[in-house]
Amino acid sequence: MWKKFGKKENKNVNLLLSSQAVSTIGDTFFNIAIMWAVFSQSSSTFQTAMIGAMWHISDVIMSPIAGALADRWERKKLLLGTNILAGSIVFLLVIYMCIYNHIPFLLALILVFILNGFTAFINPVRSSILPDLVHRDKLASVNGSFSVVNNAASLVGNASAGLIIGIIGIAWAFFINSLSFFIVSIFILFLTLPRSKSLNGQELIQNKVRLFKDIKESWEKIKINKKIKSILCISIFINFASFLGPFYPALVTEKLNGDASLYGYIQAAGVIGSISAGLSIGFLDRKVGAGKLISIGWGLSSICIIGIGISESVFLTIFLSTIQLFGITLGAVSISTIVMSGAPPNLRGRFIGLITSLSVLIIPIANISAGILGEFINVTYMFIIAGSIVFISAVIAFLNKRIRYIKVD
Repeated sequence: MWKKFGKKENKNVNLLLSSQAVSTIGDTFFNIAIMWAVFSQSSSTFQTAMIGAMWHISDVIMSPIAGALADRWERKKLLLGTNILAGSIVFLLVIYMCIYNHIPFLLALILVFILNGFTAFINPVRSSILPDLVHRDKLASVNGSFSVVNNAASLVGNASAGLIIGIIGIAWAFFINSLSFFIVSIFILFLTLPRSKSLNGQELIQNKVRLFKDIKESWEKIKINKKIKSILCISIFINFASFLGPFYPALVTEKLNGDASLYGYIQAAGVIGSISAGLSIGFLDRKVGAGKLISIGWGLSSICIIGIGISESVFLTIFLSTIQLFGITLGAVSISTIVMSGAPPNLRGRFIGLITSLSVLIIPIANISAGILGEFINVTYMFIIAGSIVFISAVIAFLNKRIRYIKVD
């Protein structure tokens, strides 16, 4: 795939793929551990939903800032510093868990906000440099490769995290996450990224207001790009259904009578679907077009989400989770490719950061509202509501000609 590019680009892409794999495994361990810890300690869907909401609150706040800094600071130092700090914080959590064997809800919220704030830098940095490393007509395939690596790593993480939590405890899951940050830091040391001008102390003081001007400038570019604006609007709408993640522990315990291991297996099954989508996205993009893949993927996913909510069979739930994530990934990678290719090169980091922030803006509200609602109604109905939202999103995307006829060429 990379033979058209020089050795430097080949090395950078491979290092980015490797760091993505390690980072994803570590993040998966942390995500499953923190969700399971909060739910098992409280048996509250509201508290679990609050954890999910905090992930996205962090994204909303940090993504535009991360994008602006990715365009103006040296990317390598940003990635290195954030990974080392995140690894150190999680290691302190491991020590705390070894002493107390319990994580207070407030501490869990704070940790999720801080750690996700650090990882918010990864996407703008990667998204800003990939279009410089690969040809535009290969961008969907390259994004598919990152999706495959990301989801293969998630498969490993999901399949093993539940077992490790169930056998030797949550603290070990956090330790693996801490170790992953330090391993990623080693990969980053060998990266040779396109250099951004790094600001000194005096320039930082003089240009601190410029950060907000950068974000405003990116918004002006988004407003005049009708295709990207349509993509943003539909992304915001479908994220009303994002509350589903925190409801999976409840689904596993209440409908399937399972434990953390089954929770991990269901997540792993979804990852297999995502890998399949990542492997096929390049071919499908050329044959069908990125715009049509959004509505096709989401339509398929919506049917599976409703089926998961109704199902009382472990095997059927696992099968539907596989197909659901296949469809969601088709839509997600298509949107990512469209946004990357449509972003102005000199504003790419802040453009992607702002798009990320705006698209997830509704998620904390959806998670908190659904968490409250989930205390009173059966988890089945929550899945039916989410599936209906995804189906409506698929219909809107298909009926919108600006989205339906988008092709990245």
